[in-house]
Amino acid sequence: LAAHVPFEEIVPRGYEIKRKLKMQKAFYSHFQSMYSYQRCTQGEYPVIAYGKPYSILISPTVSPSRSFLFLMIFSQYGTVRQRNVFRKRTALWRRQYNVSYLFALTEDDDPKRRRLAREAAYYHDLLVFNHTNSYHNLALTVLLTYHFVSNAGVSAVFFGKMDDDMTLNLPLLMRLLQSETVQSKRHLYAGDCMTSFYNSYDTLAKNYVPRCLVLDETLIASYARGGFYVFSSDLLDFILIGSRHLTFIAHNEDANTGKALKLMNVECTPLLQGHWMARYGCESEEECRSFVSIHPKYSSREMMGYYNYLQMVLFAENSISFES
Repeated sequence: LAAHVPFEEIVPRGYEIKRKLKMQKAFYSHFQSMYSYQRCTQGEYPVIAYGKPYSILISPTVSPSRSFLFLMIFSQYGTVRQRNVFRKRTALWRRQYNVSYLFALTEDDDPKRRRLAREAAYYHDLLVFNHTNSYHNLALTVLLTYHFVSNAGVSAVFFGKMDDDMTLNLPLLMRLLQSETVQSKRHLYAGDCMTSFYNSYDTLAKNYVPRCLVLDETLIASYARGGFYVFSSDLLDFILIGSRHLTFIAHNEDANTGKALKLMNVECTPLLQGHWMARYGCESEEECRSFVSIHPKYSSREMMGYYNYLQMVLFAENSISFES
């Protein structure tokens, strides 16, 4: 780090991290660069413009008070029904458990932006960026949302990342997060934990990442599957610092998060193993109530039915122990 150039001037505008300056400088000194990633040619794999200028079109209202859990829910213009299901069906739980949230999305179409502005004026819970709206850019939306939350000073004990088609069993999640097992941990990064390899052979699969990007870095050692995961609030800056120094940024946002935390010696912790996420829906009230989060099997319209299952009986259930 050149003595005559202040570290703060090296960080691109919009990517400042207010805390952990000593750690930031140490990582920069070690890697000698930041936001400098391996790339393929544009035709082989479009560049994910992390580290480049960006704009926020709409910002949510952020409460100055501390939440127990703050959820970052990733959405799209056309999924307003899913946003409304979450808003309405979790309202009582959110008040009871001190849970706050925002919906994050990006939109590059002006008429759609105007409709989102009207929705935001009513609900005050939308964070909208201006980069191209595509599945490929989800990783960019996630990382920029983490920057927004960090810079806005959102205060919480835990953060959660969730897709907007997930049904969240908040009472069960709260019991897990308040358990002695979790409270005794210095850092928590938890979810449906995975170890896998980048898919560089099946070009038709949505997780395909070409070999020209990953080169020999094929292993993803520890990450939480992206539908829903949680982490203690101190890890937000860890993710952002680690992400500066990854070898590459791919569209697999969950792998990026896991790799950034791995640089910080933090690995995914499984909670309620086998019942963190129902990836293909659930078949009965009893089965659905045993999962922390539920992904629909066929359609997001299943969300209402799942919330009906959860809200009919969960408050009466107090017999499950999570300490084992």
